[in-house]
Amino acid sequence: AHNDSKAWDLKLSQIAFALRTAPSESTDNSPAFLMFGRHPRQP
Repeated sequence: AHNDSKAWDLKLSQIAFALRTAPSESTDNSPAFLMFGRHPRQP
């Protein structure tokens, strides 16, 4: 997306997945784990 600033929307699902699966410092768990009670399968 850096080379083509108009293609940022193509990366949104990857960015959202990264944010949802990254562990939080305050809970030591990811938002996905806290919501579903298990770690999501990663592609």
